[in-house]
Amino acid sequence: MRFKLLIFFVLFGLVLLPAQDQIAYFKYFRTDRDFIADNSMKTTARIGIAHLEVAYDEDHQPLLISKYSRLGIVQSYEIHSYDNYKRLIRRAGLDSAKSVVKVVWYSETEPWSKAFRDYAVSEDQHLTFQGQNSIFTFAPNGRIETVTFRTVNGFDYGRIRFRYDDRDRLIVESWISLPDFKIVRKYAYEWMGQSKVLHLREYNRNNELVSHVTLEQAPADQLYKVPPPRTGNILDEVELILDEITAKKTYLPFPALIPKTEWDRLVLKTGTVMEVHFIELTGRVVRFRQAGESDDLSIPLEQVQLIISRYGERVYP
Repeated sequence: MRFKLLIFFVLFGLVLLPAQDQIAYFKYFRTDRDFIADNSMKTTARIGIAHLEVAYDEDHQPLLISKYSRLGIVQSYEIHSYDNYKRLIRRAGLDSAKSVVKVVWYSETEPWSKAFRDYAVSEDQHLTFQGQNSIFTFAPNGRIETVTFRTVNGFDYGRIRFRYDDRDRLIVESWISLPDFKIVRKYAYEWMGQSKVLHLREYNRNNELVSHVTLEQAPADQLYKVPPPRTGNILDEVELILDEITAKKTYLPFPALIPKTEWDRLVLKTGTVMEVHFIELTGRVVRFRQAGESDDLSIPLEQVQLIISRYGERVYP
């Protein structure tokens, strides 16, 4: 079991999105409470206020939740993943730089929680683990900091804490029972200078040494059985997933909700359609910036037939 956990930690196969679902439509909410209550607001009402933008699939399940400030700046993201029965199984929280900061895994079969229970939880505690969740937290540099195990009724029964040296190498892994905060198992990692040799020592709840093994990292060409590219690891694919969601133009299954596209549309009376960033309409002049350009441009309003915002709103006429 220990070697399986080591492999799991190194590769950290958190497959949050088994297949990127098609975004069907977007809805907007003022607060998290409104989102939970499905109390959405009109697309125009969100301008100038802090809000949530939620992307849904065709089954009306939220896939991506983007939190915006009142200035329209993304502050955080949350990605949801579902199983074949359309049950929420994992949530990944990301910061504004699209770095994973938290992952919640809903399953009593999640490997870390199962190993912790098998070792540290006795039957006389009479805990129920069906529907339990494992909460993984990450530092800004991407390394895992803690894994907390929580029952479905919100009781934290265990935690694994990781400590690193100044070279970001794991040196201590502590298994802690809750709520008494006692260390019931500990692994000490001793890295041998610049070499790839590692001494791994395991200690029990009485701080007694129970095992000692020496490991050596395999050559790079032997680390994986499958040649690249390898898919399925959310920590590697978050950027690609978010870019794909942002770049896609989506279409509504019904007219009540308005899809978001990447650019505003400027239609000239000649029939030319331009993808632009609309800036303002002042007097009889339209100011805008073309897609991929940095300079502001202007055009007489007499030459413009239609302006549609990226949110589907008619700006002119």
